[in-house]
Amino acid sequence: MSSSPSSSLFLCLICYLAASATAAMDEQPQQRVPRCPGGYDQGADVELGRYWYQCQYGQLVPKGCITDDRRRIEIGQSYDSNKAYRMQCIVDSRGYLSWAYKSCVYEGREHQPNEQWQDDKYYYQCERDGEYLRITVAGCIDQGQRVGINEKVTKGDFVYQCKRTLNSVCSMCPVACKKMVANTVSAIRSTTVNTCTRVTAKTIKDRSVSKLSVASTSKINA
Repeated sequence: MSSSPSSSLFLCLICYLAASATAAMDEQPQQRVPRCPGGYDQGADVELGRYWYQCQYGQLVPKGCITDDRRRIEIGQSYDSNKAYRMQCIVDSRGYLSWAYKSCVYEGREHQPNEQWQDDKYYYQCERDGEYLRITVAGCIDQGQRVGINEKVTKGDFVYQCKRTLNSVCSMCPVACKKMVANTVSAIRSTTVNTCTRVTAKTIKDRSVSKLSVASTSKINA
């Protein structure tokens, strides 16, 4: 069965129009994805200071932070700075990447803000200082017991105090002599006066020691 001339003409017209449309589409320039500020291409990772971003459709999208040793971590991840503080990579309330102090680290162990812990000589606290954290010496350890800064403990003839100095904390420094009364009977009529004399920088076997000596005198009330 042969096709009519009109049918053949119609098919040719359809083919021509389809070919023309395809050619027109090929001739149209493809739409280019805009670059990010700084001339970065789509998908490029960009490091700016201590943070890194990714170029997505003309915008630098926050991706994470950069550690002190130039490692990239993602938002929400943490790392230990100077083995003393655990820092977390966050996006702050303004939408900017930022570092946040998460916790304190002491001898490899994590301690939360306001948490206390101890070793053989001192006990410590992880304290908040504005946006920061710091490890402070909260007191001394004496025979397994905690003694706060400036608190005193009497042992034998001497009084010891947990003292904070300019650069450190003195662990249970001798500060005074214990007041002594001869006996309960004479205590009514007499008052014992104690004089403490500190002998410093006395070297015994190449060791500098500090001693307290006690001299007791009695004053008889008339």
